[in-house]
Amino acid sequence: MMRENGKRSGRDKLVPPGRPFIVRWPAREALERPAAPSPALRVASAFLLSALAVLLCSSCTGGRHFQVVAEGPARNGPQYVVLTKEAQVATLHFPPGLYRLYAVDDRGLYYTAPGEILEHTSGSSIRLKGGVYVSKRQSAVRPYVYRAGTLTHVGKLKRGTYEFQDEPSIP
Repeated sequence: MMRENGKRSGRDKLVPPGRPFIVRWPAREALERPAAPSPALRVASAFLLSALAVLLCSSCTGGRHFQVVAEGPARNGPQYVVLTKEAQVATLHFPPGLYRLYAVDDRGLYYTAPGEILEHTSGSSIRLKGGVYVSKRQSAVRPYVYRAGTLTHVGKLKRGTYEFQDEPSIP
């Protein structure tokens, strides 16, 4: 398109001469900067972001007071858990044997496995560390594994596959 002074405008330099090509540019109003948010919106968004940050930081700390215990008798539960037969949760296989008290938290006790837990994948097996978690009321006995540096609870054990003991004897 030619201007009144006979020169081509900057937009027309993009279109090759002689070709029907339409270039649509947004209206000037659409290119203008939007109005600044109101002070109330700024305060509300700052509050929401700070609340989100607090929630994220508090969830990372755990809040269950996980502590590894020293050798000695258990204070709040049995010293040992015995798996009488191999327990399987999905593709994880927990070996039978004597599981020793390892750690406590506010809700229960952690017992470490006598050997490695095997996770069967297609074509191979992965060896993991783990054990059994027992709630303080002994209402739930759940296996756990360490995966990528994080303790992860997996499934539940069926009744009759485990026993609680205070002395290290295997039936």
